[in-house]
Amino acid sequence: MSIADIDNALRTLLAVMRNSLHSDLETFLSTTTALTVAKGGTGASTLTGILKGNGTSAVTAISIPSDTNAVKFLNTDGTFKGPKESFIIKITDDATALAAGTGKGYFRMPYAISLESVRASLATAQTSGSIVTVDINKNGSTILSTKITLDNGEATSTTAVTAPVISGSSLADDDVITIDIDTIGDGTAKGLTVTLIGRQV
Repeated sequence: MSIADIDNALRTLLAVMRNSLHSDLETFLSTTTALTVAKGGTGASTLTGILKGNGTSAVTAISIPSDTNAVKFLNTDGTFKGPKESFIIKITDDATALAAGTGKGYFRMPYAISLESVRASLATAQTSGSIVTVDINKNGSTILSTKITLDNGEATSTTAVTAPVISGSSLADDDVITIDIDTIGDGTAKGLTVTLIGRQV
């Protein structure tokens, strides 16, 4: 058999497979006929029969995002979410000791996000005294029911005994975000950075 004959046979076989799969998918999407497990489906004929990514719960509805400018991904719970992203704000330089006070950092949100977590870090950890406590405000009001703390000897809030708790996760476009340093200890802490982590909505 020539190379040309083998090539033609493969092309014919792939075309048959393509047409068969296309027909099955088209039927499944346009009618209530189930796509069988043997053909890569779930055996379901309705949306509620299709399983979520967790493999056990059924999808009941999919809400298409209205903002066509934001990139969204289908989550395992059947909703669309934006990619996780961070806003990193340098509050003080790495050589200057922290001082307590309000409005140490300031910026406006460039778009709306749903806040999922917050953290802070130091270039130089504090040695002793009252632990460094940081607050985040939206339009003049705190968004934290438990503020960010950095334990003595620790350069990150991710290792703090008490984790921050977000009470206001919805940040709208052009909201004013300010950072306060509520308390410091012996004055040895330097180089504060605050990070907000969330998803576009």
